[in-house]
Amino acid sequence: MIPNPLRRALALTVSLTLAAGLALVAAPAAQALPTNDATLSNITVSAGGTITAPFNSDPSIPMEVTLPNAVTRLAFTPTASDPGATIIAFNGRDAKYELASGVESTPGFVIAGTTSTMTAEVTAADGITQKQYRILVTREANPAPVYDLALSGLGVSEGTLSPAFDSATLGYTVDVPYTTTSVTVTPGTSSGNTVVVTNSGNQVGNVIGLGVGNNLALITVTAPNNTFRQYTVHITRGPAPTADVDLVDLELSDGTLSPAFDPAITSYTATVPYRFRNIEITSTMSTPQNALTVNNQPAANGAPTTVSINYDSIGSSYAVKVRAANGVEKIYIVTLTRDAPSSNADMTGLSLSNAALSPVFANGETAYTATVPYLTTSTSVTGTVADATAILRVNGHDTASGSASAPVALQVGLNSITVSATAEDGVTATTRTIEVTRTAPDLDLSALTVSDGTLSPAFTAGTTAYTLALPYTVTSLDVAAVAVNPDWTLEIQGVETAGAAVAVPVGASTVSVTVTALYGETRAYTIAVTREAPSANADLASLTLSDGALSPAFDSGTTSYTASVGYLTEQVTVAASAADATASVSVNGKAAASDIVDLAVGENTITVVATAQNGATKTTTIVVTRQAAPAPGISVTLGFAAGDQAANAPFQFTGTNLLPGSTATITMHSTPVVLATGTVKADGTITLSARIPANAEAGAHRLVFEGTAVDGTAVSKTAWLTVLLDGTIGDVSVTEPVAYVEPTTPPAPGGGVTAGSPKPLASTGADAGFGATTGTALAALGAALLLLGGVLRRRRSAA
Repeated sequence: MIPNPLRRALALTVSLTLAAGLALVAAPAAQALPTNDATLSNITVSAGGTITAPFNSDPSIPMEVTLPNAVTRLAFTPTASDPGATIIAFNGRDAKYELASGVESTPGFVIAGTTSTMTAEVTAADGITQKQYRILVTREANPAPVYDLALSGLGVSEGTLSPAFDSATLGYTVDVPYTTTSVTVTPGTSSGNTVVVTNSGNQVGNVIGLGVGNNLALITVTAPNNTFRQYTVHITRGPAPTADVDLVDLELSDGTLSPAFDPAITSYTATVPYRFRNIEITSTMSTPQNALTVNNQPAANGAPTTVSINYDSIGSSYAVKVRAANGVEKIYIVTLTRDAPSSNADMTGLSLSNAALSPVFANGETAYTATVPYLTTSTSVTGTVADATAILRVNGHDTASGSASAPVALQVGLNSITVSATAEDGVTATTRTIEVTRTAPDLDLSALTVSDGTLSPAFTAGTTAYTLALPYTVTSLDVAAVAVNPDWTLEIQGVETAGAAVAVPVGASTVSVTVTALYGETRAYTIAVTREAPSANADLASLTLSDGALSPAFDSGTTSYTASVGYLTEQVTVAASAADATASVSVNGKAAASDIVDLAVGENTITVVATAQNGATKTTTIVVTRQAAPAPGISVTLGFAAGDQAANAPFQFTGTNLLPGSTATITMHSTPVVLATGTVKADGTITLSARIPANAEAGAHRLVFEGTAVDGTAVSKTAWLTVLLDGTIGDVSVTEPVAYVEPTTPPAPGGGVTAGSPKPLASTGADAGFGATTGTALAALGAALLLLGGVLRRRRSAA
């Protein structure tokens, strides 16, 4: 047998062979492979476009199209050489998209004056080969705006335009007489354009200055696009008329004209000394009716005209113009030159009005000193310059040479005076300094006293600063001073006086004493005063209570205390003393060192305020607790028991916390009998002893103690007993009443009352009904307790 693996391989081989055979039988005839042709056969454009470079099958050569300005969009139609090729169109603006061959593209917008590139990308049927064709589309630019450059009008201030104005006429002429020296040209408006008037020298301005003969005015109209139109106006100024415009004389106040004056000569020169800043020119016309000006300023015929002269090496020129009524003019020019200035700044003398200079004046010496007494408050300086053209100044002020200067104020001490001489050239200068010392006044005090304290250091005239210590109690200080010179003025605290009372504040203050000399020089003496501050000690030296003890024990640093007193203490005396004698003490607002304070039951706050000399306070509080009234206590001690003889049976009541000094009694209530009376001791206790009277009748009795509690309320204590017929005591109780019951015995013959039978109770003050009721209640209570006990036992048994 064929092994399994081999059988499986054979089966697979047979299957593949059959499948291949079937495929060969089913296969159709062979097909042609896709082409790689990615060319276009043509491109056409939409109407409106002009092809300037036709379609070329070579993609590297673009097709060019021109659009007129009015056409804003262009579409193109590409045709593929191979119908199986794919075309991607781009119109230069929108997104690329697939376009079928021979179908017109979406028109693309082209901006005026720009070139837009449109493309057709061709992908061959093989999906690999690609070519791109370009169409360069140029749209004509927007046409330039047309501006109207015509003027709306044109006028002249003198003469008449020839020909008459017409916006289409660009050239005009105007004739004016010689007397017209300028013409104002006024152009009309030109909408949206700029209009400028200039002369032939391109100087802008409507006023055209005229020379004799032809003068040109240009009116230029310029549009926003810089196109322009130019109008011309030729202005002819007539020739000058003839007239006599000569001078017959020309004179200077200083200097000599060169050449000598001649009416036919119009240019002259002259030299004047440097010192002249001004000069007078006198002009005389041959025809007085003509107009005369000097440097264009009107001048009077034959009268001097003053002109200023600047120092200039080339001189200053002045125009003397003669003008006839018909406009004929003649100008004479005078050029003046000043001599060079002197450079001599020497001095020949220098002195003071009231002191001698040291050293004696010499031209080469520049530093001097002088001394004047205190009462000399000013001096004058006299200086003399070697050259009269030099300028002399004292402390910067011009001063005539050889004359005294204005007074120079002198302060006490050193005063510097500057004397300068400046040569005519304004450059060369010499300076001399005079140091004048004005002696100081004697501003010493011969005495300075105070009413309190001691100056430190002790007064001496040369010492100007002192200190003074004063106690707090000194509020005003008398200060007196004496000046060495009695003519000087004294001021204390700014007030003119030789003695004054000065208020002294607490702490540091200053007293000033000022000595003022005749001319205001001062010297100040000062006293630095220190007045002690008021004491700030608000401590207590002691604090006591008349009853009770302070807790904690008194200490000046402790401000809070407590104390406790008994109920019977209704008042307490508080005493306090200040640690500082200047301090004051108040108790509960009363200005007293001690005070009696009423106490209520409970806490009582007592405030002690110590006020220091400076007003500072320290508050101490004492909380005194007055105890509440104690509950009274009454006890009874019976010296007998049931069965004892009642007669003279002793008993005793003891009371505590009772009102001292009050009265307490023991009363036996049968027929009420006071058995004992006593007074409560100071400690609130009392003990009263008594005996049952021998004649106490049979029946129920009460022994009642009555007294007064500490708080004044009545208190009592009762003991109950019964006395039997046989004189013995029956029942006894200190907690509740007892009933009188005689022991039961057979009745005696005759039906009378026997020893064993009860008899009517004596009048004891006891209530028989109360006894019966009480007995019944007690019996019921006992039965209830027995019943409750049984229930509880049953429950415990059940448990």
